[in-house]
Amino acid sequence: MSRRAIVTAGTGGIGLETAKGLARHGYGVTVVGRNAERGASAVEEIAAVANGGAPRFVAADLASLDNVRALAAQLAADGPLGVLVNNVGAMFAQRQRTVDGIEASFAVNHLSPYLLTELLLDRLRADAPSRIVNVSSAAIRTARRTFDAVEPPGGYYGFHWYGRAKLANLAYTVHLAERLRGTGVTVFAADPGGAATDMTDGTMTSPKIVSPPLRLLWPLVRRTFERSTAGP
Repeated sequence: MSRRAIVTAGTGGIGLETAKGLARHGYGVTVVGRNAERGASAVEEIAAVANGGAPRFVAADLASLDNVRALAAQLAADGPLGVLVNNVGAMFAQRQRTVDGIEASFAVNHLSPYLLTELLLDRLRADAPSRIVNVSSAAIRTARRTFDAVEPPGGYYGFHWYGRAKLANLAYTVHLAERLRGTGVTVFAADPGGAATDMTDGTMTSPKIVSPPLRLLWPLVRRTFERSTAGP
């Protein structure tokens, strides 16, 4: 297996802890994010624990499908790839649209990792054995199991729409694992639990995103980055 790994949304939270864990195990890690300052800080943290190749940061706004395409082309050209961790995720208090005109939660939480993965499949197949990990969420339990429309009718409740996008991505993950059976590319979904990240601490206390019972429960169930990335 190639000792190069990619972690999207890898400049903080679960993504950064995952990148550090991979670096400790000898992987040269590329973290993807929007903010160059946070990227530089993440590279320093990863380098401090690295036991292999030098880490680096690549800037990309994964809410833009054109950005995803450009990112995939750059990453594929960088050489052998052993691990792709699709960690990007976001919740929104109200309905937003991306530059592509797509509802933002569905675009960021499903379409972005879907497109990046599909565009890197040739690279991952060529470098097999390799691995794809899609970060999932228990929020899938809140989702309506209907996918006949990207935007079903009704009001906008951020936590449910996040769960719906994550459910779509989980369905894709299961399908992809079957598609790639026997190719040497293994596919996984990983639910880190209620990790205490900047995103979750902001969204899980917002009355516009989650219900009162969930807001009350959050301080009791939130977990540290280290616990969330340590496995079962």
